[in-house]
Amino acid sequence: MQTPTFTFKASYAPKDQAEREKAYQAELTKRIDFYIKLVSGHYEKAAAYTNIVIGAGYAAAFAIWGFVKQELTQTESIAAATLLLLSLLLFIINEVVNMISNARSMQRFSNVINLDPSQFDAEVINVTRQNQLEQIRLKRFWQLQLVATILLAVASVSFLLRGFARILIK
Repeated sequence: MQTPTFTFKASYAPKDQAEREKAYQAELTKRIDFYIKLVSGHYEKAAAYTNIVIGAGYAAAFAIWGFVKQELTQTESIAAATLLLLSLLLFIINEVVNMISNARSMQRFSNVINLDPSQFDAEVINVTRQNQLEQIRLKRFWQLQLVATILLAVASVSFLLRGFARILIK
């Protein structure tokens, strides 16, 4: 992606205050649009990669649990199960929120199809921007959810590792 420049060309220097304000607003809009595209694109890639890593982490946690379950005390088993369940619940809630957001996005786009052709291009741009802004808002929720999901899963695995340590000590 080419990085846009945000300076006035020498061939066009606004003469009066109204022209300068209009040019400034146009440049500001370009910068905001560029920022929105940049952030929403990074969020989508990061979320997809994170889901793969978290899914693999859950699979590993359940595999370890199957291997060490005989060595765990009842308290350790309950603690590990509770923490892993809470972690998984947060992960699922995040995915449901994303599904709802995607459904809303698709609904917005489907509403555009029925518009008059003279309004179509402008409304596609508007809907795209709305969807990207929603993705940015969801990113804040995603960051909190991600930290909580990982911390709960790590705490759960720490109980499983106690059982694993007992196996190694035997």
